[in-house]
Amino acid sequence: MMIVEEREVLVSCILAVNRLDGFLPVAIDSILTQTYRNLELIIIANNCNEDLWSFLEEIKKTDSRIITRRTSIGQLVFNLNYGIDIARGKYIARMDADDISLPTRIEKQIDFLEKHKSVNMLATNFVRINIADEIISKPITNTFDNKDIRKELKYSNPIAHPSLMFRKCDVIKNRGYSWSFWAEDYEYHLRASRNPDYKFHCLSDVLLHYRVSDSQMTANNDNIVNYADESALLYREWIITGDKAYLLRIILLSRTFRSVSRPIKNVVRRFFVKKNH
Repeated sequence: MMIVEEREVLVSCILAVNRLDGFLPVAIDSILTQTYRNLELIIIANNCNEDLWSFLEEIKKTDSRIITRRTSIGQLVFNLNYGIDIARGKYIARMDADDISLPTRIEKQIDFLEKHKSVNMLATNFVRINIADEIISKPITNTFDNKDIRKELKYSNPIAHPSLMFRKCDVIKNRGYSWSFWAEDYEYHLRASRNPDYKFHCLSDVLLHYRVSDSQMTANNDNIVNYADESALLYREWIITGDKAYLLRIILLSRTFRSVSRPIKNVVRRFFVKKNH
């Protein structure tokens, strides 16, 4: 399947972690057992305790491709940028500490990006899993090409952050991750999308298992900080672009509107899109 020799393309996979739980070893193993072998796994231990750091130092001895760094800063954006800075790979792959990358993920993403030089960011489809590793959803993503992703970005983030791969030169050109405690990937996508030549794509293949728990979903839905954070960047895009779709997204995110049934939400959205395009 590969169109280039592995030694010619190095992939740097960046995983930031701040606690030791039963999911981390599985996440690490899912990267180290990829069919594509020419990669480095950069693990940034951000604001971690000694137990986590000791674990990482031990696991690093088992595979020379593991690189560990420790910082006292718990904010994800800083640690992702740090990982990008020290990455040696042509491509940067993202990974979260509780998810699972399926074995051919890196291989399929490299193959696509090497064949499609104009694509700047590549995601994959994914399914949700619970704490018992059981699949609890159908494939989530239904938006795959650049045009549709760009349209959807005005209303939601249609691509999974831990499934992403992009060229290091592109993320540096776009000045890396900028801000946001809850939506750093969405902020990056919106900023990159202002460049009409920047191209997004998502593979239809399910190549990531994205872990969620009931408590996590409840906390995310009720988190006023999450709402304020995302609303701030959406309002920024409205100021810069003048596109009213971003204002609609702020309304859709509000607690009041979240209590409205999905069919009504869809009617409102379709009406708004028709009126503004």
